[in-house]
Amino acid sequence: MSFTTRFIDKSTGLLRTGEGVVTGREVLEASAYVRSLPMITAVTHVLIDFTRATAFESSSDEIKAIAASATTSSQLVPKLYMAIAASRDADYGLSRMYQVYMNVPGWIVQVFRTRDEARTWLMSVVPGLAVMADEEPAIDVT
Repeated sequence: MSFTTRFIDKSTGLLRTGEGVVTGREVLEASAYVRSLPMITAVTHVLIDFTRATAFESSSDEIKAIAASATTSSQLVPKLYMAIAASRDADYGLSRMYQVYMNVPGWIVQVFRTRDEARTWLMSVVPGLAVMADEEPAIDVT
């Protein structure tokens, strides 16, 4: 699988990483699985990193479905900060499309070109997140 998810920052954060070819279907399936885990209710922030992806194969309908799944997730996580890092133009564009489609009150989504920019933003907006511990031992879920 080229799209993985890890609980980080003492399970208050998610690190979602796309490597190689990532498909919209993979993202949808991983999102549904993560949403089923009881620990999801403690999550306050998400970093989605597509900087190692070589392609993100997804239709606009899949992007809409991924955004719609956020509405379901918001019932479990009513407030969330999400940073998406996408260095390739196509991935950045799809991420911006997701940002536009994703209209969930209480969820703030920003798209960046680099992982460092995304991390810096998250550390500036998430209360108590002085250092984003995405390199520490974490709980891999997908």
